[in-house]
Amino acid sequence: MAKKVFISHGHDAFTKSKLKDFIRDRLKLEPVVLSEQPDLGLTIIEKLEHYGKDCDFALILLSADDQTPTGGFRARQNVIHELGYYHALLGRNRVLLLKEIDVELFSNISGLIYKEFPKGSIESVFEDIRLAIECGDASKHAMSVPRKEEEENRNIAHEVVEEFNKAVPLIAKHEKEMLCSKLRSLPGTLPAKVRLQRIRNLLETNYQLWKTRGTQDDEEICRAGSNHSEVLGRVMHIAIRAQIEELERSFLECLDVLKSWESSGEKNLAWLPDATSEIYAILERENREA
Repeated sequence: MAKKVFISHGHDAFTKSKLKDFIRDRLKLEPVVLSEQPDLGLTIIEKLEHYGKDCDFALILLSADDQTPTGGFRARQNVIHELGYYHALLGRNRVLLLKEIDVELFSNISGLIYKEFPKGSIESVFEDIRLAIECGDASKHAMSVPRKEEEENRNIAHEVVEEFNKAVPLIAKHEKEMLCSKLRSLPGTLPAKVRLQRIRNLLETNYQLWKTRGTQDDEEICRAGSNHSEVLGRVMHIAIRAQIEELERSFLECLDVLKSWESSGEKNLAWLPDATSEIYAILERENREA
């Protein structure tokens, strides 16, 4: 039986709280909610990997958070991101979707296991959740999106890639906002040379961090326990690569700004405020576009 249960959620804090209390108080297990864990200086992806690796089961809460162009509702994109991660990490049978009635599911995704509940009444599926966790099998008394023929199944990746790619800019946007915050927190009284070195160190550290992540083995990211989760694992890798390339490009462009200003030959560093403003403009412009 699982000891730690990961809970992925959107904006419905009330439902998340009831689910967390049920896992802790009724099942006597440890609920893991990513937003409530210490950051430890980790990026979002690193934090997910750090706390997620010790979980034995995942509950993915699909609440009506975002309205679609057609007037329907779907879950937040970070929830879709975490769904793919846990399908790849734990396998499909240890990931249970808890879908609020009227929330849209993915199109052309076969084999997803889910339970439906009325808005505000997650307790209506508590017994099904208990059974699934105790058996280690999310398919117990759950519904499953009908499976497609093998040739149709090959199109799954394309559909899910589109969903993950919507979530990726949000993660890159957050990382760039954190860097801007660190740059702005540098004391204004620092000597120009010290300030320049600290700016360069922050940019180079972030660039090397994401460049290193880009060299990780596909095998680590794409661990899977079934054919379906292998597909989602590959999709996760595509999404992560897109994120890494976006951040690498941004930080490298900022470093190029510093090099360009330094080559001007002005030794008194009077250009530093202008260079710093240009770096902010690059990061914040891209965030607005994201």
